[in-house]
Amino acid sequence: MTGTRSGIWHGAITANGDAVDTGIVMATIPAAVLDRAGIAGAIVFLPACAVLQIGLIGGQGYLFASLAIFAATLGLSSLSNMLNLPATILQVNCNVISLTGILRILFLNRAIRFNKEEKALLPEKPSILSRIAARQRVDAVQWRDAEAGTGP
Repeated sequence: MTGTRSGIWHGAITANGDAVDTGIVMATIPAAVLDRAGIAGAIVFLPACAVLQIGLIGGQGYLFASLAIFAATLGLSSLSNMLNLPATILQVNCNVISLTGILRILFLNRAIRFNKEEKALLPEKPSILSRIAARQRVDAVQWRDAEAGTGP
């Protein structure tokens, strides 16, 4: 795309196309910068999807959702130069869905509690195992009261 949006403008455009001075100062950004931001968003998002699909990162953590938010925000910034409604809808929804996922993980991690026996089963050092995965593993165990040294 060519053209620039530069300078400072104090106004808005009405529905019939008239310019109105609102007194609000809006600094504009050159179109080339916005276009590059959109390209950078694609450069972030496509490899993130690739490493997710080949299993190098998981979709249940903060990393992929954070990358998706960052990439979608860059894409939205480029769309401010020339509006494309379907792409804008996709980018906004990508941000909403990713933010929802991050909040879900945050709330689940804060709600998880382990009792003394359960903590004894978990590694003392921080591990790759997330609190959510650790809770799932502990819940999958069949617990029995038995004397020490007796096996199944």
